[in-house]
Parts: sequence; structure tokens; C-alpha cells
Amino acid sequence: MANFVNFSPKHVWEKVDGDYKEYQGEDASIGCGPFRMTGYDPEAQVITYQSVGEYFMGTPAFDKVTVKTYDSHDALVMALRSGEVDAMYDYSNSLNATMVDSITGVEGLDPGMSDNPGNYQLVFGFNEQPTDDLTFRKAVRAALDYELLRVTIGGEDGRSPTPVSSAPPNKGFDGSLPELAQDVDEANALLDEGGYVDADGDGWRDMPDGSELNVLITPQYNKTRQALYLRIAEVLKTNLEAVGVQTTMDEESVRNSDHATEVRKQGTYELYIGYTSPGVAMYDTAFMYMIGDNDNNRWGTCLLPEFVAAYEAKKTAGSYEAYNAAMKELQALADEQVVGLALCWDKAYFPYRTDHYEGWTNFPGWGVINYKTWFSTRPAV
Repeated sequence: MANFVNFSPKHVWEKVDGDYKEYQGEDASIGCGPFRMTGYDPEAQVITYQSVGEYFMGTPAFDKVTVKTYDSHDALVMALRSGEVDAMYDYSNSLNATMVDSITGVEGLDPGMSDNPGNYQLVFGFNEQPTDDLTFRKAVRAALDYELLRVTIGGEDGRSPTPVSSAPPNKGFDGSLPELAQDVDEANALLDEGGYVDADGDGWRDMPDGSELNVLITPQYNKTRQALYLRIAEVLKTNLEAVGVQTTMDEESVRNSDHATEVRKQGTYELYIGYTSPGVAMYDTAFMYMIGDNDNNRWGTCLLPEFVAAYEAKKTAGSYEAYNAAMKELQALADEQVVGLALCWDKAYFPYRTDHYEGWTNFPGWGVINYKTWFSTRPAV
């Protein structure tokens, strides 16, 4: 299966001498969709598209589409509220739950809420101590305040997660697993059992061999989600320190994308806070960020044989039954081995106006800017 294939049109390419990216002819902008690009104003950050007319899926409901870029979600919401734009698109970057109040109760504006196929997750580094230790991973799972994480990430619409990292809207989700809940007593008991005790009397637990225990918390580098990642990291830090585990924030990864990428590629993280986008969630699941695969994936570090086997069975499944069976096994192993943790089942918000057009198609986790919208939407009566 090929995920990405590039096509170069012969009638354009044969006129290009050198790098295609440098070609500035009128026919440089190509495509195969229901619209063709007709203009770009870099200063105004505006791109215009014109309908190609009759298309194999039908004739688009719009003759022209104008795409405007905004510096922030705050600016975009203001444009939506005022009617300057009709709908929002930002790939997998839904509005944060803290902005819900600004898009609800506004006449002519639908919040565009849907179940999020993606999710925020905590991934354990299997290449480092103490996160290579199952007992320690279980202790972390027990120590976390999932009610606070639910509100922090998903607001009032969020749900506490189950001990897997594949959100409920995705195929193969195992709804029989119970919700995660904080159990500080269990966390302390597990740490004691694993030998993580305060050997030197300084108030912090130490490694089983008596050396210092200081766990690194690494949020994924992402400007759009940075504030939320830091809030999640603060919850983790507070929860772990409450059971005697000293932690350090990976500040360099927060501010330096190159460093963050290198940490991820080398697999030198211990507690990694990340996000599975709706697109990845639907075709490869959040487990892609947990499994170690030096050939195709530079995210995960888990190479437990049974987990790898279940992941490969999912990838090569030849039927829905085989896929669901592999997913059930993956989720059971993720629970048993604490490979990673979902932190919340949240909602996605991609608001759109209903007073200019109606009939929008809202894709879960993506919003109304999608291939069906071009043919389902019509002017509001």
C-alpha cells in the first residue's frame, strides 16, 4: 500500500528546465480535485480557487472558494463570529476546549463539535530507566489524576479514558475496558514493591540501586498545542511528586524543535506527552507512536515481541474480523504492559456558520472542510 504518490503532468513537466518548484508558469498549479487554484496573495494570506464545473462526484455547490490564513485561533474565531469567514479548517488542530464558550450561543454559528478520533497520550520510553520497568509504569498509571486531565484537555465535554490509546470512534475500539481512575495508595505500594524508596532521606524516592531517581517529562514540540502540553505536563509533575517521584521538565524540547525531533528519533525520552491526529488514528492508531520500528517509524520504543506481533497482525489484516481481533489483542497488551496511556477522550471543535450556507458535512475530528461538503452544502434559505 502506498500512502503518498507524486504525479508530475507531462504537458507541464516537459517545459521545466531544472527544479519544478522554481517553475512560475500559469499552469504551475495543478490538481485533480473539484477546484483549481486561481490566485494567491502572500501579503494578505489569501488563496482563491475556482470550481472546475462538472466533476466525477458531481458539480460543486460553490463556484469559488476563498481561503484565508489567520495568525491564531483567537483571530480565526473572531472572523467566524463576525461572519468574515464561513468555516474553519486546521488539519487536526481543533479549537481547544477552553475556547468553547466563545463559539457557543452565537447566532448563526455552530460549534462543529464531534467525537475526536485522535487523542492526547503519554508514551513510556522503553530505552530508559525507570520507564523500562513495568512496575514503575503501573505506578505512574495509578498516580495520575484522570479527572483533572479530563477537564484540562477536554473541558466539560471530555471523558476519562480507558487504559488503551485508541479512541472510541476508531474501528476496533474495545469498550469493555474500565475507565482509568487515580489510586494514590496503589501507586505508593507499587513503588515500594519495585524498590523505589527514599534511600538517603532527602524526601524523594531513589532508584532500586540507591542512585537518584529523577524522571524526565518531555512534551511534544508543537506551537499550536504548546500551552496545553505544558498544562498536561504540570499535572503529571504534580501527581508524580505527590508520591515521592522527583521529575524534571524537558525545557529544551519545549523550545527547540530540532532537539525535540532528535530526542524522539533516538528514543531517549522517559515520559513523552504527544498527540495522535485523527488521520493517523483512523489508519494506524495511536499505537504507531509506541511501537519501535527502525525502518518505518521513529516515534516509539516498545519492542515487546507479543506487542510487535499484534501490531503487525493489525497492519496485514485481510478482513475486518482479523483487524478487530488484532486491535483487541493490542489493547489488551497495552493495558497489561502499560505501553502508553490515553489521557482523555475529548471532543473536536471546528465551528462553521449556518446563516449563509446549510447542509454542511461535519467529519469527526476534521470539521466541515472535506470532500463531501463541496457537494452537500447549499445556500441557506
